[in-house]
Amino acid sequence: LLATDPAPEAPTLLANSLWYKYMTSPDWAWKVWDNTITSLRQLPAMIPDIPSRHACALRYATFLVHVDQHLPRGFDEQIRSWLTGPGWSKITALTPETWEVVTVVLLYLSCYGALATTTILESLIFPVWKAGVNVSNEEQGQTLETLLTSAHTLFDHLLFLDECGAGLPPADVFEAQGLQTRRRDVFREPHFSLLVANFPALVLIEQNRFLSEPLRTACTSLRRKICRVGV
Repeated sequence: LLATDPAPEAPTLLANSLWYKYMTSPDWAWKVWDNTITSLRQLPAMIPDIPSRHACALRYATFLVHVDQHLPRGFDEQIRSWLTGPGWSKITALTPETWEVVTVVLLYLSCYGALATTTILESLIFPVWKAGVNVSNEEQGQTLETLLTSAHTLFDHLLFLDECGAGLPPADVFEAQGLQTRRRDVFREPHFSLLVANFPALVLIEQNRFLSEPLRTACTSLRRKICRVGV
């Protein structure tokens, strides 16, 4: 519905409607997220224009923030459960075009605190790094190329980039401040120890000859950025 309804109030009305109808169901938010990912996968085919596609993704992101406001314990644990469970197979099957819109949604949720940056790292990005370490032939490397590249881009935006109005969240100073606030938790315990524990994976990916040279170079750049922040 949101893909074809540009009305400003559409995300709020849909979130309220679903809450009224399904609030007694313990897994309603989990199902909302699962269905949202399914909808996002259809956007590249429905909307070939990238700016329009990103605008549509933001409608979904706004809808999810409103859903989060209806949840006593927030959306974060529902998304974490999805990522570490049956959602993983959907994530690994995303195309580069779908990853663009999913990245818009994840960044927006992080800006507004509906999804913790640490959850994205620990339930999505770190497992992707581990998968990259285990690549043992060129076919596996080609299969994981999109996943690793998208994970690196997402990590870069979550922890290092603050530019507003570049087509991805943050869109303004308010959202940039929100993103900066959420990323501080990454460098606090117990999350910082998890980042350190996964750091060697980046080094191993850099040395993995079954992965493409551009991907390995991007991994080197990311590792150096992390080191500079640590200093």
